[in-house]
Amino acid sequence: MLPHRYFLSQAAIAIRDLGLVRDDVLYCPFPLFHVDATALTVVPSLLTGAAAAVARRFSASGFWNEIEKVGATVFDFMGATLSILDKAEPRDDDANNPVRLAWGVPVPDWVEQFEQRFDLQVVELYGSTEANIPIVQRFDSPRIKGSCGTVRPEFEIRIVDDNDDPLGPGEVGELLVRPRHAHTMFSGYYGSPDATVEVIANLWFHTGDLAKTDDRGNVYFIGRRKEVIRRRGENISAIDLEEAILAHPVVAECAVVAVPSELTEDDIKAVVKLREGMTLTPEELLLFCETNLARFQVPRYLEFVTTMPKTPTGKIEKFRFVDPPFNARTWDATKGGYLAILYSQ
Repeated sequence: MLPHRYFLSQAAIAIRDLGLVRDDVLYCPFPLFHVDATALTVVPSLLTGAAAAVARRFSASGFWNEIEKVGATVFDFMGATLSILDKAEPRDDDANNPVRLAWGVPVPDWVEQFEQRFDLQVVELYGSTEANIPIVQRFDSPRIKGSCGTVRPEFEIRIVDDNDDPLGPGEVGELLVRPRHAHTMFSGYYGSPDATVEVIANLWFHTGDLAKTDDRGNVYFIGRRKEVIRRRGENISAIDLEEAILAHPVVAECAVVAVPSELTEDDIKAVVKLREGMTLTPEELLLFCETNLARFQVPRYLEFVTTMPKTPTGKIEKFRFVDPPFNARTWDATKGGYLAILYSQ
C-alpha cells in the first residue's frame, strides 16, 4: 500500500539527485505498474513539466530506435538491461543519441566503457517498492566504485546482524531502512498484517538485502539475502558470478542459482543464453570460469537455454531453474557430462 506522498517524495528525490529538468524526455522501458514508470518517470515529468515516454516493453533490437524516436534524454534500467545493450554489435554512431543520463541497478564494473561508447552518464541508486529510494549516487558526485551511493537526508539506514544489532563499516549484514518523514514509504502489505509486522520489526523495514558501508558513508549492495549462495563455508554473491560470466563475449544473458549439494550447503548452477548465431561448449565456458573466478566460485552445473523466462519488468525468473534444479540439459562439471547421458549409462 503506497500513500500519495510516497510518489511525490520519490519523484522529488529523483528530480534533485538525478538532476532532472523541464527539457528532459524521461524514457522508461518497463510497465506502468512498476515504480520506475510511475513514481520515477510519470510523476517527475508532471512535477517538472518534462515529457514521459513509457514503452510497452523492453526490446534490445528496438531500444535505440525508440530512444531516437521520442528524443529521450534520460532512461532507466534494471537487471541485465545494460549488459544486453552492451552485447549488441558496435556501430560507428553508437554515441550519436540524445541520452545524457541513465540510472538504475546494478551497475557493472565495465560501466565506464559503456558510458564512453554511448556518450552518456550512468548513475546508480538503491530502492524498492516498499522503501522508496533511500540511497542514491548523485549525478553531480564522483562515482565510488562498487557503491550505490549515500543515504538521502529523507531516510535512515542500519546494517545489522541476525539479531538486529548494528554492524560497523566494512561488515556485511542486512540493510534496514526507515523514513524521517511520514507516508514516504509503503504503509504495509494489503490484507497481510502479519507479513507487515514481520518486515517492520523493531520499527525498521527489513529489506532482505545484504549491504555494507565504508567509513565515508558510501553504501555497497552485496545482494539479496535469499540469493547468496553458501558453498564450502563461503558466501557467494549470485550477482557477482553473473557479471563475471556475462564478460564472456559469447554470453548474452546469465542467471546463477543455488542448487542442492551432496556435500550439504549449496552448489552452483549457471544458466546461460548465448548471443544469436554463436556457439559455446560447456567445457569452454567452464575453462573461462576457472580462469576468471576463485575456485570456490566456479559453477558445478551449467545449462544452455534459448530463451530466459522473465517478468513483465524484464527480470529473469530464477525460480524456474531451481524447481526442479536439474534436467536433461544440465551439464555436470564434476562428472564431465550432461545428466541425461550420465543417468542413462
